Amino acid sequence: MKVRTETAMPASDRLSTFIAAGAWAAIVGGAAMIISLLLDWLVVPYEKLGVAGAYLTASYPVSSGLRLLGTVLFLWALIALYNRQSIAVGTFGLWSFVVAFFGTARQIQSVEAFASTSSANISEGFFQSWILRGRSLISEATIAK
Repeated sequence: MKVRTETAMPASDRLSTFIAAGAWAAIVGGAAMIISLLLDWLVVPYEKLGVAGAYLTASYPVSSGLRLLGTVLFLWALIALYNRQSIAVGTFGLWSFVVAFFGTARQIQSVEAFASTSSANISEGFFQSWILRGRSLISEATIAK
C-alpha cells in the first residue's frame, strides 16, 4: 500500500525561501538602481529637451521602470533582513525598520514611468476629496440638529 505524501512546501519552508531570496533581491535591486541612475544621467536628454520633454523620450520609461523595480526589490530585501534579525534587534530595530521601509517606499512616489501625474498629486487629490466629504457630512449633521 502506497502512502500519499504532500507535494506542496509547508509555510515555514516558503518563508525561509522568501528570506533567502531577499539577499538576491538586494543585489538585483542595487544593480537595477545603478543602471537606472546611469541611464538617467547619460542617456535621458534633460539639457536639450528640458524636464517635461525628457519625460516623453523612450529612455525615460526604461530608467523609471528600473528604478521602480530596484525600489520594490529593496523593500523585499528589507522585509527579509528584518525577518531574519527581528529577535536580535529588539524595539529599536523595529522602529529603524519602519523608518527605513517607509523611507524606501517613499522613493516609489518619485517614479513617474507611465503616468502623467505624480502620485503626490493623486494622493493629494484623494485626501482632499475625503476632507471635503467629511466637511460636508459635518455641516449636514449640524444643519439637521
